[in-house]
Amino acid sequence: MAHQGFVQFIVIFVLLLVILSLLGVSLSSLLQNKTLKENFSFVFNFLRLAWEKWLAGPVLATWDFTLRIMTEFVGEPILKVLERIKP
Repeated sequence: MAHQGFVQFIVIFVLLLVILSLLGVSLSSLLQNKTLKENFSFVFNFLRLAWEKWLAGPVLATWDFTLRIMTEFVGEPILKVLERIKP
């Protein structure tokens, strides 16, 4: 069953490449574009900063609280499922 998701990802990736090619978009020229690199760098740096300064604490605290509640009220089966999907 896990292979099905991987196959779907590959199919979507190939279709995306075909669509970009049909639209005349060159990935190599995009990757060499200095402005595009700077923009992606800015966005990723901002997202990293936002996670580290503002989001990580509340998200992880909420996650831990949810795990404790699930352990107390639902029990071990749900805890095992949540541990598998933990970020």
